[in-house]
Amino acid sequence: MEKPSRIDTDNESITTRCKPGDLAIVIREDPGCEINIGRIVIVSAKALYEPRFGWMWVVKPLDQGPMLCINDKTEVVHIATRDVYQPDDWLQPIRFDQAVQSTSLVREKEAMQ
Repeated sequence: MEKPSRIDTDNESITTRCKPGDLAIVIREDPGCEINIGRIVIVSAKALYEPRFGWMWVVKPLDQGPMLCINDKTEVVHIATRDVYQPDDWLQPIRFDQAVQSTSLVREKEAMQ
């Protein structure tokens, strides 16, 4: 996605799923860019506000592969060569404490079988 047109980077009290520095999984994408779904990205900048999508983040893929994005003006899918903006709702943060808890629950379930 191209850079949002409206930017608000000064509001520290916003509530978002992700935060700068998080690893996150792309869980939703624009039509034509679905190949990005499931990719792990690094949330690398403060949230920006775009009226149609809400809070958005600059993300960088953890691997070196290119990300597809859509030009909002032309609606043409292309390989991103600069910052990629993803809506907060389209990202699932990966949190260490959640991963540890999930692993523990799986181990407990396996032990019960």
